[in-house]
Amino acid sequence: MNIKKIPRTKLIITFIIIGVLLASAITYLVYTYSRHTAPVAQPQTQQTNASSNTKTGVTSSNGSVSTPVVDKTTNEIPVSTSMSISIDTLTEQNGTITYAGTVTNPVAGGICSAVFTSKINRPITLSPDYSTGRCGPGTISANAFTSIGTWTLTLRYFTNTTQVSVSKDINIQ
Repeated sequence: MNIKKIPRTKLIITFIIIGVLLASAITYLVYTYSRHTAPVAQPQTQQTNASSNTKTGVTSSNGSVSTPVVDKTTNEIPVSTSMSISIDTLTEQNGTITYAGTVTNPVAGGICSAVFTSKINRPITLSPDYSTGRCGPGTISANAFTSIGTWTLTLRYFTNTTQVSVSKDINIQ
């Protein structure tokens, strides 16, 4: 049996090349994974998505969290037949997105929520100010969006007993 010996320098160079390739692959995988799972800074953000099956708390513009007025999930609340909501303003200008809506026949004690969604990114949930019949106006920096392209604003007004929502698309540049 004749076994060829590989010269020591070729063997060392081969292991170095394999090691560099393996290290590069691991680095790429870690970078890709961390980029897709890292939290995105979102001003005035609620910790839950208003359209999900989770309880909703309210974060005010100064960052303090108040006791929720609504103690049901949005999936548990029926859609109103007497209230309606419309998006009056949805614009992007100088890197700022401004939005506002009007609630017709609102039930007292409700909460407004604004959720920006896209097909490939995490939702951005905000709590615009509410004063009788008005959700907002609210603003958010275009830098809070993780990608450019089409995003959908869903504006929702809800209480423990009823809710209404409306959606509109905006192209983030």
